[in-house]
Amino acid sequence: MALQVNSDLTRVLVAQYLAKKGLNETLQAFLTETGLPRSVLETDNECEKLEDIVLERIVFNEAQVSEKLKGLAINNKMEPLADGFQFRAWDRKQKFKSIRVDKAPQSLVLDIRIVLNGCVLVSAVERRIYLYTSDGKLRRKSEPLAAVAKICGVLPLHRSQVLFYACTVDGFLQIFDSELGLVSRHKIHNRIVTHIEFLKQTDTQLTCLSCGTDNLVKTHLLNVEGKILETKSSVTLLTNCSSFQVALTKTNVPFLFITRVDFTQVSVLRCKPDLRLVEVARIALNTAQFSAHSFEVRSAIVLNALPEKRDSENPHVPILSDNSFFAAASSHTPYMRLIVARVPPELCNYQINVGPKPFYDMVIRNYATGIGQNSFSQPILKALPDGSGLLVGGDDGIWAADLSSGDTWLQFPLTGRVKGLDINLEKIACSLSNKDLCLWNFK
Repeated sequence: MALQVNSDLTRVLVAQYLAKKGLNETLQAFLTETGLPRSVLETDNECEKLEDIVLERIVFNEAQVSEKLKGLAINNKMEPLADGFQFRAWDRKQKFKSIRVDKAPQSLVLDIRIVLNGCVLVSAVERRIYLYTSDGKLRRKSEPLAAVAKICGVLPLHRSQVLFYACTVDGFLQIFDSELGLVSRHKIHNRIVTHIEFLKQTDTQLTCLSCGTDNLVKTHLLNVEGKILETKSSVTLLTNCSSFQVALTKTNVPFLFITRVDFTQVSVLRCKPDLRLVEVARIALNTAQFSAHSFEVRSAIVLNALPEKRDSENPHVPILSDNSFFAAASSHTPYMRLIVARVPPELCNYQINVGPKPFYDMVIRNYATGIGQNSFSQPILKALPDGSGLLVGGDDGIWAADLSSGDTWLQFPLTGRVKGLDINLEKIACSLSNKDLCLWNFK
């Protein structure tokens, strides 16, 4: 009897506390789940305040309780950012529903992408491309390719024209039709293509930016109709590229954010109208101005702190603004760090005429995380479509990160290392080192 009374009173105290603090959405959910009547919130039924009960409990032990509370979070409480800049909090109302995948490839999947209408495109070690429907059914698979495809995806063309692509380890870009039939092949690198991005210019012409293990960053002009690819420029990197992100300004000027091995700075290159690449800025992710290497970035992403309106021709590319930032997963062991740096306003407004200009004061957050890793880990960083949080593919599953609080937790525990990860159209897709494919819908 005493236990039941204690439980009932605790629920009433919590409900009255939520009402007093104006936490109405939380209160509604609490009343629904506990079955309490709204009458417990009336003034006549007010019990002793929850704060007073807690105060009496800790009054003689406040210092010890304070220290215990500090230990509940990895990161200390942080000061608000300047200029009213703030991150959106993780949406706790999101629901994730697993989707079963039929007839998954029998070999390791190297890349996985969510393409048109929620369909999923994967490239496997067995030298084939697989296309799955939004509900995980195998729709089609390609004939064996000449080499293993490390990267795959869909070209950003008009919806009436669907063309897929794959980059093979022999340096070729291969274009496929909607039935995964080979349309054209183009040699773009002498070695493995590690990163590639496309920007739509017209209905038949695309700008292609790529990087390979030959340490060359190249720009190409791809004419889909004429099946012609012309290389326009190249830039040599000193070490291998570790992350590769394209962004546009509001006036459709392309910028390329690159990180590389043994280098702690982000190189920012502008793509000129003639497709020549010019380095215009470097963003330091450490505070040492005379040391360009203390750790390296293993994965990175550019996104905005506020909701953005993306370019209708290139909805897959973020638009730079005054609230744009760069999030990076570091190589620290045994636990990763998440480093967040502002994109310099001068870059967004294109006020840099002579470069590369260094920026040493752009880091605004350096979060400790519980994401374990070692020197062989290859984390993958992705953002939720509304920018309310990040997902990190790690060694033991997919982790969630709330940038507003610095909190990280294991969202999807999995049995293998994450080898591929993509988020798009309210869907998450990942491939694992044990050859499994995992899909989730979320709202």
